[in-house]
Amino acid sequence: YCAPPTCSPAFRWPPSSHDRPRSERAERTRLALHARLTCARSTVSMPAMQLADADRRLLEACRTHAIDLLRRNDTASGMLAATPGPAAHARHYDSVFARDAAICALGMAASGVRALERRAVRGLLTLAARQADNGQLPNYVSNGAGETDFWYLGCIDASLWWLLAVDYLDATSHPGLRTRLAPRISRALHWLQAQEHPHLR
Repeated sequence: YCAPPTCSPAFRWPPSSHDRPRSERAERTRLALHARLTCARSTVSMPAMQLADADRRLLEACRTHAIDLLRRNDTASGMLAATPGPAAHARHYDSVFARDAAICALGMAASGVRALERRAVRGLLTLAARQADNGQLPNYVSNGAGETDFWYLGCIDASLWWLLAVDYLDATSHPGLRTRLAPRISRALHWLQAQEHPHLR
């Protein structure tokens, strides 16, 4: 059991006194997400007495496989969506997809493996460097070739996952990341706000 954090960092996009006030629902969501990520980070050191032996072995096996997969798919550009191979290449999955890279960055930062914690930011920076002028984060950036894709309508949450990952890494393994990416964060928020219905804000 993980209790909610008592001093969770506030989400502020960008860090400015002119941020729109968060709704009560948004604040509850933020706290719940941070609590879950804090729990994930502490799983490695969870007291053994809280789990049956079989459950503990299963969790450790899952963690070992996850760490191996993260190491195998990690590149200088960031985390690939799939292990390179003909099938992955045929569908461009040997690329840095925003959603995959952001979710993997959360896992890398919470992994307890120092090398993965250090490299968790790579994919986020690759995506930031290819951000469109209107603020949209790419659906994916191909590894090596530099091809950038924005067209897929269902990838609007790519920018949301990128924002969440940037915030979490700033609060854990990469302090100062939000400040470093503040202009890009502001543009991403502007683009996301343009997707909202004006009467539903």
